[in-house]
Amino acid sequence: MKNIFGLGGELSKTLERFEDREGQGTMADAVARTLENGGLLLVEAGTGTGKTIAYLVPAVMSGLKVVVSTGTLNLQEQVIKKDIPLVEKIVSRKFKTACMKGRGNYLCQRRFKGFTQQPLFKDSREGKFFSTLKEWANKTKTGDRAEIENLPDGYSAWSEINSKSELCLGQACDTFDTCFITKMRQDAAVADIVVVNHHLFFADLNVKDSAFGEVIPRYDAVIFDEAHTVEETATNYFGQRISNYQIEEAARDTERELRSAKLKDSDATVMLENLVRRSKLFFNEFKAGYADGRRRLTAKEVERAGDLALELANTLKLAGSTISSMKKTTDSVGAMALRFLDMANVMEEILAMENSDHVYCVETRGRGVFLQSFPIDVSPVLKEKLYPVSQATIFTSATLSAGGDFTFIKSRLGLENPEEHIIESPFDYKKQAVFYIASDMPDPASRDFTDQAAERMKSLLMATKGRAFLLFTSYRNMDRVWNILSADTELPYTILKQGDSPRSVIIEKFRKDTHSILLATSSFWQGVDVPGETLSAVIIDKLPFAMPDDPQIAARIESIEKRGGKPFIEYQLPSAAIALKQGLGRLIRSKEDKGLLAVLDRRLATKSYGRVFLKSLPKFNVIRKLEEAKDATQKTLGA
Repeated sequence: MKNIFGLGGELSKTLERFEDREGQGTMADAVARTLENGGLLLVEAGTGTGKTIAYLVPAVMSGLKVVVSTGTLNLQEQVIKKDIPLVEKIVSRKFKTACMKGRGNYLCQRRFKGFTQQPLFKDSREGKFFSTLKEWANKTKTGDRAEIENLPDGYSAWSEINSKSELCLGQACDTFDTCFITKMRQDAAVADIVVVNHHLFFADLNVKDSAFGEVIPRYDAVIFDEAHTVEETATNYFGQRISNYQIEEAARDTERELRSAKLKDSDATVMLENLVRRSKLFFNEFKAGYADGRRRLTAKEVERAGDLALELANTLKLAGSTISSMKKTTDSVGAMALRFLDMANVMEEILAMENSDHVYCVETRGRGVFLQSFPIDVSPVLKEKLYPVSQATIFTSATLSAGGDFTFIKSRLGLENPEEHIIESPFDYKKQAVFYIASDMPDPASRDFTDQAAERMKSLLMATKGRAFLLFTSYRNMDRVWNILSADTELPYTILKQGDSPRSVIIEKFRKDTHSILLATSSFWQGVDVPGETLSAVIIDKLPFAMPDDPQIAARIESIEKRGGKPFIEYQLPSAAIALKQGLGRLIRSKEDKGLLAVLDRRLATKSYGRVFLKSLPKFNVIRKLEEAKDATQKTLGA
């Protein structure tokens, strides 16, 4: 590793603006050692460490088959298109790389052919874009939708032509030999480095050794980048869910497959219409009288919906058996029959609520109703399914520790005796950032906190000339501040709000409008990079403690209490410390970045647990007076 990462090494010869980073070499050594000897490794690598290269180089040099799992599709693209080509230049060993994404990202040639014969679009704009999509479909070698520039996030026609698993015919499909999913798997089978994302990894891990087989080929080691999101992603994939949307989509898909196979008849149409009607009646039982959000499913609710549940389950089973027994049926229609039977089984398992290790929930969003079950603690599943099959398992992120140690993440992921490293960022946070704690603000629980937070934000925004992320812990606070700031005629900057446009669109608007302001909640606290002067301030309203009324959080708290633990110390505090570090980390992404970091929650300065937060953060010079913070910010920004 010294021959690659040290002064005069291969990396310095390859990069024009090489900087010797001791932490990068330390991390590479630890990764190489773990890959050679086996075991578990935790590495918190501060922003700017160069952690991707630090794990890719030893992964390639190890000669093992290594899966690299990223937290997002964006990082997955970066690893494949930016980091892998760099590694190819600096290592002497030849190696093969493959990229694997979820099936929904790939074009299905069979479905595409059927759709082009009778295309249906949500609106005229989607129809106009379809010619671009057809041109791409005729020349693509991967079928990956990421190749299509400017394909809108919500392009609904994509769901009619992608390779969804429920409609896959496998080897019975006429396009199997040229199928993009087949090619993806073949490439991965012979690759040394397989780059996936957490969603695909845990979806695959959940079905390994089952009748559904596996997607990701067997591997020797796995490296999780952005590992702070592993617990939540794994929790979602080791649970179950059923929704009115799933049933409606299955009915539409069945209609389409029957029509394509020229098997459609009036009895099938009536049966599917009856299924959708019963689905609506059943799911509406869990919606009436409740605001949108997630809550715990109760035995009383299940009992009240008992007759409707029985009717829906029976109708799903009838749909499955009726379709499978149709004369001259096709493989695609047979796949639909299995889909209905599977939904009936999932629905019955959730409503039985028999697993004491799971929490059962109802979530409503608009007209959607989702019944869900999640494991309360995912660590036993990881101990059973992941660690025994991977000779080396490595977790890395810029935010894994809380209060200066890994106790929290080890308990949540079931890690026993891992090698541990905390590598500080090479950035000079004392010079690059002003860190302001508004210790004179009212208590966050007080009625006037949000209004005063809006006023304080305005004062800071005038000092930074906009160019800010305002991050909130709730939609209610975000909306209230939005109403106040957008009505303020003295604030001469464009104000954007999460939810008004798709995520990618609103970030692009923020980038282009140099002095704009973006208000956002939890999903923007991580994974958003806006380098340069466009982002010169990150202002957070409250410490990001998870809401204890969320059923998942409540179930975890109860579980810790039952074993005699202290939920606040063991779970709520460290998870909030990591979340705060993520949010504040949006500002300084390079040695050129500079600006203001502000937390308007006085508890960071007045409560004893504030020390845990501060110990988790980089070394800042803390300012607690508003005017001093504004002056220091203007000096730092050169205003």
